[in-house]
Parts: sequence; structure tokens; C-alpha cells
Amino acid sequence: MANAGFDQPSDDGEGTGGQAQTAPPVFEPSPRDIANGVRFFAHELRGTAAYIPDIAALKAAPTRTVVGIGATSGALITYRTSMALAERLAVRPVEFPGDHGGFLGQPVEFAEVVRRVLKG
Repeated sequence: MANAGFDQPSDDGEGTGGQAQTAPPVFEPSPRDIANGVRFFAHELRGTAAYIPDIAALKAAPTRTVVGIGATSGALITYRTSMALAERLAVRPVEFPGDHGGFLGQPVEFAEVVRRVLKG
């Protein structure tokens, strides 16, 4: 999680941001949560982490390529990789509300940006 940019509490209860951390509520995963996690780590994450975009194909695509970034995801590895992709494609990234999963935390605002992007 630290490698992905998520603030993690240290042994003294302080996160990398220097503020005292409170213990998160205890989460008891359901059997379905566990099965979903197994699938994610065994199949979905592996393909995502190993993916190398075909820059030439993206540049040659008949439609524009949009690289989206979360407005508050600057500390995450996904932000850095998205910025690198945008640079290689010579496109300006589109900022979406929230973090990497802004569609979950701010769905209305996220949808507004999607609509704007689709209108082009």
C-alpha cells in the first residue's frame, strides 16, 4: 500500500503525513469479499501491473485518447504512470474529481466530467 502511495501508519501510530492516526474500524470481510479479493490479486491486478501500452497504436487511433487522473491522487503510483502516459502521447491529462476511485466517492461530479470529455 505504501508503494502505491497510500498513507500508512508507522509503529508509533503516525502516518507519513506526520499526524497521529486513529485505528481504522475493524472490517470483517464476507466470503464474497474474500473471493473477490482472491480474483483481483490472482487475475486482474497481474494483467494491469504488467500492461505496457502500445504508444504508436494509441497515437494512430482514429479517435482521441484521453488519459484521466484523480484530482487528489497525486501521491499514488497510478497518478505517476498516467502522467507518464500522457507525456508520451503528448496529450494533456483530464482531471477527474476525487482519487483513483473518484467514481465511487464523488459519482455525480465524476459523471459530469465524463459527459464533458465525451462531448469532446
